[in-house]
Amino acid sequence: MLMAAGPLAALSLVVSFSLRFDFSLPANQYSNFYGGMMIFALAKLPSYYVFERQRRLWSYVGLRDLLGVFAVTLSGVAFAITGTWLFIGTSFPASIYFLDLMVFFILTALLVFSPRLIRELVSIRACGGGESRSVLIYGAGTAGLTLAREIRGNRKLGIKAVGFLDDDPFKAGASLAGLRVLGTGYSAAQIIRHYSRRCTPISEIIIAIPSANKRQMREVIANCRATQVPFRTVPSLSELLEGRLLAGQIREVSVDDLLGRDPVTVSDEAIAALQAHDWPGNVRQLRNIIERTVILAPCERVERIEADMLPSEILENHGSAGVSSQAMTIMGSPLREARESFEREYLRIQIRRFSGNISRTASFIGMERSALHRKLKALGIGDKRDEE
Repeated sequence: MLMAAGPLAALSLVVSFSLRFDFSLPANQYSNFYGGMMIFALAKLPSYYVFERQRRLWSYVGLRDLLGVFAVTLSGVAFAITGTWLFIGTSFPASIYFLDLMVFFILTALLVFSPRLIRELVSIRACGGGESRSVLIYGAGTAGLTLAREIRGNRKLGIKAVGFLDDDPFKAGASLAGLRVLGTGYSAAQIIRHYSRRCTPISEIIIAIPSANKRQMREVIANCRATQVPFRTVPSLSELLEGRLLAGQIREVSVDDLLGRDPVTVSDEAIAALQAHDWPGNVRQLRNIIERTVILAPCERVERIEADMLPSEILENHGSAGVSSQAMTIMGSPLREARESFEREYLRIQIRRFSGNISRTASFIGMERSALHRKLKALGIGDKRDEE
């Protein structure tokens, strides 16, 4: 870019003088023209040098780089104005400064943005010629725009975005990154049928709304299901903090996207109580108890099921119903008998929890299997498996 500074400065001054004097340079302006060309070419070199030192990737320039181009143009023209006042004087036409500022900015912007323009044109041609899958992007926002640009710039994905869907009716018909917003999610099925008739079948819908809440996500997924076309989604905002490329994070829609809360966990104590319950063998009953516990749980405790939140019938079988009588028995017994009574009740609950499996019970309570057998015999607790 530094090598182009001189030719661009000279070309800009030629265009400025041509515009100023209607493409007919008067004889009295020859000295101003040739002297100004030398001064302008030299004065703009420092600005170009500073701009070149920032080592921009010209294939990925954006709006901020355009502001940098304007700063380079402005500083270069300022140096040129200083030089003409010092070496030429007031005879130099003042209108040339303004014309040169505009022309030089346009020429520099064309030089800077031409690599990106060429790259995008090549990407568009490559996407149109290969066997790429046509997709719709659901969400004409920042994430959708980023995804569309990444799809266009990454030919390895084998995807071609044909347009956007967005539930905001005011965006319908608008253009974003060269792609039109084809309609709302409710009209997605109709849009897909239209593209199928045009021999451009839509193979997938990519949901690009990471900021959507659970209710909005359920509506979006319902609209996608109505199309009978596969659909995937980009991660939520928290998942995007991992910093990977947006297209590399496209995943299948999971149950967590539809939940109005985080997944519920179950404490070890609650699991022990559920295991110790005398189930009739119906898994649906376990599901009903879990759902009932979650529904009746306080808002501040809904993320984790504790043992005290389980229904009374579970806790009764776990030994909670006999707490009062057991406590009275212990209070009226000497220490040795009270300890034996506690150990007996504890081991009965644990054996019931593991369905009479002595090996699993011994592993859980931290005893050797043979030692547990001796303890059970001493406490008068029969081994169900031995009896069988």
